[in-house]
Amino acid sequence: MSIQNISVTRLMEITDNLLAHNIKMKIVPAVDKWIDGELNIGQIKHVKIDNPVIKRDLRKKVIFVTGAAGSIGSEIARQVARCNVKKLVLIDQAESPLYDLQQEFVQLNKTVLVLKWQMCAMKKNGEFI
Repeated sequence: MSIQNISVTRLMEITDNLLAHNIKMKIVPAVDKWIDGELNIGQIKHVKIDNPVIKRDLRKKVIFVTGAAGSIGSEIARQVARCNVKKLVLIDQAESPLYDLQQEFVQLNKTVLVLKWQMCAMKKNGEFI
């Protein structure tokens, strides 16, 4: 899962929940923390679904991966695809990288549903609705 601009409280809630289920997670630094404006390979940590319980729980389920076109989201999608899921749904707003990821799955004879999604806020009389 990729989350931008998350509060420390929410991050800790998510981390505690994942750790309680023996799920390892890594955090990629914010863009402004990248070295000289570029993400150094050493700053990205490998995300691995190696827990047999998690793999078993994913089987025959529909799994949504948000931020699927990003570095972490795409790796999560690749690993989830190896878990014999019923359907893998890739969601992102970046159309070209999402298409590239879909083509990667096509080459592996994996079927995925791709959704390009754009979130926006609606206002009525100056207030969000």
